[in-house]
Amino acid sequence: MNRMHTKAALEKKSPAAQIIASPAKSPITPILLAIGLTVVTCLTYWRVLFNQFIGYDDGIYLYENPFIRYGITHNSLKWAFTTNYVSNWHPITWLSHLIDVSLFGMNPTGHHAVNLLIHILNTLILFFLLKKMTGSMWKSAFVAALFSLHPLHVQSVAWAAERKDLLSTFFGLLAIFAYVRYVERPGIGRYIPVAALFALGLMSKAMIVTLPILLLVLDYWPLGRVVSRQSAVVSAERSTGGASALTTNHYRLSTLIIEKIPLFVLSGLSGVMAYWAEKTGGAVSKIQLFSVSMRIDDLIVGYAGYLVKMVWPQKLAICYPPPGDTIPVWCIIASALALTAISALAVILRRKAPYFLAGWLWYVLALTPVIAQIMKEVGDQSISDRFTYVPLIGIFIIITWGISDWLGFMRAPQKTTLLAIVGGAVILALAVCSYTEVGYWKDSRTLYRRALAINPKDPAIDFNMGMEYITKDRDFTNAVRFFREALKANPSFSLAFNGLGLALAKNGHPDEAIEQLRTAIRLKSEYPEAHNNLGTALMMKRQYADAIAEYKTAIRQNPHYLLSYVNLGNAYVLLGKWKEAIEAKRKLAEFEPDSAVRHADLAQALGVVKDFDGSIKEAKIAARCNPKLAKAYQVLAIAYFYKQDYRNAWTNVHISEKLGASYGPAFISQLTAKLADPGS
Repeated sequence: MNRMHTKAALEKKSPAAQIIASPAKSPITPILLAIGLTVVTCLTYWRVLFNQFIGYDDGIYLYENPFIRYGITHNSLKWAFTTNYVSNWHPITWLSHLIDVSLFGMNPTGHHAVNLLIHILNTLILFFLLKKMTGSMWKSAFVAALFSLHPLHVQSVAWAAERKDLLSTFFGLLAIFAYVRYVERPGIGRYIPVAALFALGLMSKAMIVTLPILLLVLDYWPLGRVVSRQSAVVSAERSTGGASALTTNHYRLSTLIIEKIPLFVLSGLSGVMAYWAEKTGGAVSKIQLFSVSMRIDDLIVGYAGYLVKMVWPQKLAICYPPPGDTIPVWCIIASALALTAISALAVILRRKAPYFLAGWLWYVLALTPVIAQIMKEVGDQSISDRFTYVPLIGIFIIITWGISDWLGFMRAPQKTTLLAIVGGAVILALAVCSYTEVGYWKDSRTLYRRALAINPKDPAIDFNMGMEYITKDRDFTNAVRFFREALKANPSFSLAFNGLGLALAKNGHPDEAIEQLRTAIRLKSEYPEAHNNLGTALMMKRQYADAIAEYKTAIRQNPHYLLSYVNLGNAYVLLGKWKEAIEAKRKLAEFEPDSAVRHADLAQALGVVKDFDGSIKEAKIAARCNPKLAKAYQVLAIAYFYKQDYRNAWTNVHISEKLGASYGPAFISQLTAKLADPGS
């Protein structure tokens, strides 16, 4: 009786539910495969633990970001959920960086270790997810191995600033896993986790905004929720190796779309937040460098180019210069024909090989957010290896299931042996290539030299190499050389004009610097960094009023641009305008409430205007933020002296001297005359 009841219940389930309910023949094997995937991923990526941060974006995301470098605080948490910094709204990504800083400080090893851990988790989730949906353990493991070890994915793992790729994929895959559980037994209690995980993914990076449509693709294959009865049986048999014939529940496409309306709403909200961040964050440049037709050509070649790079992953770089009108016509035509042919083949084989259409749609749809960026000309890159982190899963599915099908004429033992040999060779080759790629991410200089060896006329890399010489070596002559090379490749490159102006100013050529910086501002109207650097160049010319105006413009364009507050405060100090200087320093202390240096600087300025109560208050905050900051106790000693609290003055003199501070003999003599040293 119980057996009959169980059988009847199983027959009422959808094909997906039956596949999900099918027990594995060898429960220990998936665990061993998961361990194997983890081990091979660690062996491939272990060198990333010894890599440094790089100058390309790691600074603005981590070590130069004033809201990140103090770890988790009330102020930083509020900032993470309200900022559009770097033209993105991704609070979960910021939160993960804050946690890292709280745990590891600015030690790159800890940050890279977390990236690697998330990548491993993504690999394992993908493996168990595919196994759960299709019932095919070895195919799922091979797809997961391709995902884990492909060189195109090294960028997302080895680049600390690309944590957002890993996190959005992590939550996106978990959302799909939750969706499969919902499909098994639909209900609001199982739908809420899908929406919640999807929301977390969107708050990590909006790249997974097309997930609701991808779920419709999975409804087609392998879940079999929107197919005819005959196709459902064929699909289920292919998914499970033909182990059983399954009945089906047929859903109309409209029903499945309505089911996902809450997810589409989340996608819409994410789009609104992305638009707000881009518009207010200055992601779209003032000068439109390429026409719409050029960007469409770039799209077509990019779609096909990723497939070529997937098959032959050589000459990979951190970025690639936009080709503009340099793409040969034959390349555009060949790419368009190839994409059309693949699409047509996917449609033709939709019944015989539904995984082909599903995988191809996954690839195309997962790249759609990148299409939107290119067409709006957001950012400075049209293609990037990291864009393939999620989309290539679809192609890996096509390859894995397709090869198995195409070898169907072989006997099982021969087929298994051949697949094992070929699959092992592919995995080994990818692991070696990825291991090599990880080495190029050792530090900024190594990474940039590799990129220039691949694309000698890449203006973005020339610009970053120039900034490397400024920040690391203070070699302004070489910096100027690289900025000029960048401008040769792209005469409208506003970043290079700004960098060139900065290097010229630091190299003692303010007149030429001013000319270059004004060009940068003309090319990009909302450019606080260029206004700030122009102010510095004008200060060198002693044009103080004009310099202050530029600093104020930089602050107006970016109210959180701390360097402009620093420079503005210093300019007012130079002019003896201490009231205005204190206002700038107070803003800095407000923006960085956990910075001992900011509070100590404010305390010192307050002491100059004889606001000793305010000076003591700020110096105490500084000492609380950093008990080893000598300047905090030095300012306290002086403030207490003028408050005629000589005992506290001596106490702070002793503390500050132990920390390395020194005082002029006049101050010590005056303090001794008021009160003999109690500690002597």
